[in-house]
Amino acid sequence: MENVLREFSSNRLCYKEVNMIIGYYEQSFFGGGTYYKLSKRDNESRYRMEYSHSVVPNYIPEAENFIKEYETLKIKDDNFYENFEGKIKSKFIDSNNEIEELINYILKCNWKRISKKDYTDDVDDGTNWELYIDIDNERCHIDGYEKYPKEIQQVIKKLNELSTQYLEKIKPNKKDKEVIDKNRKNNIKVMKFLNKKNVIDKKTLKDYINNYKNK
Repeated sequence: MENVLREFSSNRLCYKEVNMIIGYYEQSFFGGGTYYKLSKRDNESRYRMEYSHSVVPNYIPEAENFIKEYETLKIKDDNFYENFEGKIKSKFIDSNNEIEELINYILKCNWKRISKKDYTDDVDDGTNWELYIDIDNERCHIDGYEKYPKEIQQVIKKLNELSTQYLEKIKPNKKDKEVIDKNRKNNIKVMKFLNKKNVIDKKTLKDYINNYKNK
């Protein structure tokens, strides 16, 4: 995907009166899908924080589109997997120091320079990610695979801190637990097979089984 950028004005600090979207989405085979969005319209007095995480399935339908929209993330009813109950959290929050720090940090970053680099790593089953920023129609859209520039890591960290502080944790539902438990049992069978073929040692196998039992 081509990175699109209009350079942010470094002196734009009156962000309380502008339209704003900071959206992030990532998905991986093992880690599932994670979605963050902080948004505000110029006629609104508060910010809307959104968060979603899904391990089963390992992605969130339409999330890559909703990180660019003011509309709250929605999962279509006709999606082949309809077990998204409780996996979307949204809340309006007042302006605070954490939000101000995040926006000021974004305004100070050189997104023109950041967007020119490639963030693709040659690994299997890694994490695809997208970051979208729109502050008063000045936009930046960057994506990558497994590699992250330090600036984007910092934005993700701050979005995660906001969601942790203001939104309740998303817990696996009954269907999730059934699928996750089945997958772990199958993985133990694979690990035992690999141990039998001397691909992994007994300690690695034992650690994996103990880790599974403790979850």
